[in-house]
Amino acid sequence: MVPPKCDAGNGGSRALERGLRILGLFSSHENSFTVKQISKRIGVPIASTYRLVRSLVVLGYLDDRRGTGGEIQLGLEVVRLAAVANAGNNIISIGQQELRRLARATGETAVLLVPGEWTALCVGVIPGESPIRPRSARAGESVPYNGGAMPMVLLAYATVEFRSRILSSGLDQYTSRTLADPSALELECARIRQHGYAWSESEYVEGTGASAAPIFDIQGRVAGAIGVTGITEHVTHTEANVIEAAASVTLRLGGTP
Repeated sequence: MVPPKCDAGNGGSRALERGLRILGLFSSHENSFTVKQISKRIGVPIASTYRLVRSLVVLGYLDDRRGTGGEIQLGLEVVRLAAVANAGNNIISIGQQELRRLARATGETAVLLVPGEWTALCVGVIPGESPIRPRSARAGESVPYNGGAMPMVLLAYATVEFRSRILSSGLDQYTSRTLADPSALELECARIRQHGYAWSESEYVEGTGASAAPIFDIQGRVAGAIGVTGITEHVTHTEANVIEAAASVTLRLGGTP
């Protein structure tokens, strides 16, 4: 079924705002409404409210149990989003424990990334004890998908459609070793999937190396990447450490390494 289109311009913004207000009505104490009740709560004429409700039902955010507008409840799409949000929180909390272990085991900076729409997002960093620690991503910082081993792991295990969109977006080159050509990136992604981990050297910051492995959720999707970064010669032969850390987080998320 083709989802209904929102009106353009201010009308679309108004419809979106009203739709979010409808979703905001639901709570553990009030988990169903009639269209008439919704109309009164949000202060919108009942005909307009009915159209908004129907759109949200088609999209899966609301469920009209009787098909008459008499018992509107939250739909499965809201449940899915809640599960995604909960998984995101879980990977951050579980990942922090593994980051600490990884930083202690290698002496280098341990980093956790999760996939974003156009860039990866750093959600955890634990500095190692190495006396020389080059700058790494900070928590909350976006990292390009061709910016070294950790984001490349996410790209390698993403869906074909997602990877195609990223590769066709025109990626920048940060050093002489950065992979920016789509064909070269596809080959590297295939190599990463073959070996189960990624290694990079001076691909994002000159003189730094990184190794990383993928984290999978209960549905088998790549949920994150965990790895270490530091002076190149310090992070060689850390693949076993990052693979072990990734497997531990994956198992605790209910996934299969």
